[in-house]
Amino acid sequence: MQLTIDDILPTVTIDGREYRASRFRLSGNGRRWADVEYYHPDRGWRAVQNWDRINQVANLLWGGDAE
Repeated sequence: MQLTIDDILPTVTIDGREYRASRFRLSGNGRRWADVEYYHPDRGWRAVQNWDRINQVANLLWGGDAE
């Protein structure tokens, strides 16, 4: 069995929507940050544009509490 990117990226469900994140990093002011996408049943994975949600998902998947 060959693994794909969908098999290894961490995911979390918030308000019934599935999110995944990659490229975890700290921003210049020390906030946890990541490239975050959400799953849409008809469109597949889509980039998240809401900065608060990006920070929340990064915190949850990075092992911290959401701010």
